[in-house]
Amino acid sequence: MFQKISNLLKKLLKKTSAAHISSAAAVTPIVPTEDSMSLKTTDNWIPDWKEIFGDDYLLWNELLSSLKDGPKVLIATAVGGNSSLTPLETLFAAALTVRGAKVQFLLCDKILPACQNSYYSSEQELTDFLTVGPSNCDWCYGSGYKAMEGLNLPILKLSSFLTEEHRLEATEAALGVSTTISEAFTHRGIQIGESIISGALRFFGRGDFNEEPKANEVLKQFTQAAVLTQLAFENLLQEQKFDHILINQGFYVPQGTLVAVAKARKNSFFCWDLAYRQCCITMSKHDAYYRELHDESLPAWNEVTFTPKMEGAIKEYLVSRWHSEYDWFKFNETGADTKPEDIAKEVGIDLSKPIIGLLTNVVWDAQVFYESNAFKNIIDWLVYTVGYFAKRPDLQLLIRVHPAEVKSWQRSRQFAIAELLKSFGELPENVFVIEARSSINTYKAMMLCDSVLLYSTTAGLELACMGIPVVTAGEAWFRGKGIGQDVTSFDEYDKILRNLPSGSRISDEERNRALKYAYHFYLRKMIPVSSIEPQPFENASYKIPKLRLSDLAPGNDKGLDVICNGILNEGSFAFEYENRI
Repeated sequence: MFQKISNLLKKLLKKTSAAHISSAAAVTPIVPTEDSMSLKTTDNWIPDWKEIFGDDYLLWNELLSSLKDGPKVLIATAVGGNSSLTPLETLFAAALTVRGAKVQFLLCDKILPACQNSYYSSEQELTDFLTVGPSNCDWCYGSGYKAMEGLNLPILKLSSFLTEEHRLEATEAALGVSTTISEAFTHRGIQIGESIISGALRFFGRGDFNEEPKANEVLKQFTQAAVLTQLAFENLLQEQKFDHILINQGFYVPQGTLVAVAKARKNSFFCWDLAYRQCCITMSKHDAYYRELHDESLPAWNEVTFTPKMEGAIKEYLVSRWHSEYDWFKFNETGADTKPEDIAKEVGIDLSKPIIGLLTNVVWDAQVFYESNAFKNIIDWLVYTVGYFAKRPDLQLLIRVHPAEVKSWQRSRQFAIAELLKSFGELPENVFVIEARSSINTYKAMMLCDSVLLYSTTAGLELACMGIPVVTAGEAWFRGKGIGQDVTSFDEYDKILRNLPSGSRISDEERNRALKYAYHFYLRKMIPVSSIEPQPFENASYKIPKLRLSDLAPGNDKGLDVICNGILNEGSFAFEYENRI
């Protein structure tokens, strides 16, 4: 089988062995030092492709030398020191090459003064960031380069497409930037404000810039980084034409800026990220996945024939989420067998009174990813909701704080309950809280509730699948799908609250629609990749095991087939899970 494929792949690397030389007067790239390239033992997430291919490594290089033409694909990794995503991008590069593509990587070589790998961990870290830039550039560039170099594919560097004049331009563009910057901020006609704001909020681990005296300086630095990314990417795309571009995640700096440029230039590009399910990824066309899902039309999933086997499969998976059995990031690992009434006793809830649930998001996460509807942000929504329940002693409000406030490696510095206490001093007697650190199972707790209020958390879809009425006040991707009540205005939300409790579960029709969409989202849009394995290292979700080159050929990894076909042929990024059951 592989010989047949190898004969078809006659084109790739005639020119790629030569280093890229920009026509512009280039900023001198920062070459990794011996120290920066000697990686720590904890960096064993980095794929060693010579070892992975083993005896097939010579065959891989023969394949490269035999390929001269083919669709040009740019994998715009940019941030090389991403232990969860970079290894998979090298896998995609190998699989695309086996299918005849001419693949190149794009890597930041320590030229950006801010990026996704920058975050506030201490006052000293903040001072250092504003003085000399990100602290882990040597490691980030070194590990990214090391992950890619074994494939012997071209690695383009951002600095190769920038001049000193571009540096000055970026500095000047940032001069007037402050916390009043909006998502509509543009440079050279390209809207990069969202990536700047999201990058800075992520840096602070907050949903706003209040109480951050150095916010203006940080925003300026992210603006410089976004402008440098924009200019470098525009220069690269002027010099080379790529048939397809792959960008991980699609938000923050630099990835969100890459998306903005690709959109403006009408390039064919795709975004991807890790999915909830173990060894699965999500792919989207021409935007980040959460926007694609939000804009997805009903016929894409609602008009499919939903068989009893499909219903059984999604119900089995949803129950597994109660203890994260099949998920890579485990928010709920305990309490799946707990009785809801025992939770009520532990929390102090009166079972003789109606209970309304409320699920928070991570504060900075909600602000970064989702737009607002009736409320300015999640904190405004929380404060109003708790204030309303203070006037409704006939009801009880059970708040479950999102476990990722403390479980995620990107630590929050703005906490939901702390923000509420600023407004109330102490919470009303009929408001109960399950803290982020609590081992109480979220799903079992919500079974106590008449209805559940949420801002944008994914759990809303799962609760609807359980028959529980949900009210979505923020901009979640499952809005507009006929699942629960979507709030569009303050008055509408107020009316919904006044009509609580609902007194019943949702209709069979609505629950069936929720199950169909959950099947579409969890089992079809999350593409399983059999060529990766879970690994137990922090912040490094998967490893690439030993592979034969033929393992990457079409037909051997159905998930890679979906991914590569979607990229090279604009095919659907939907895995036909129903063919597995």
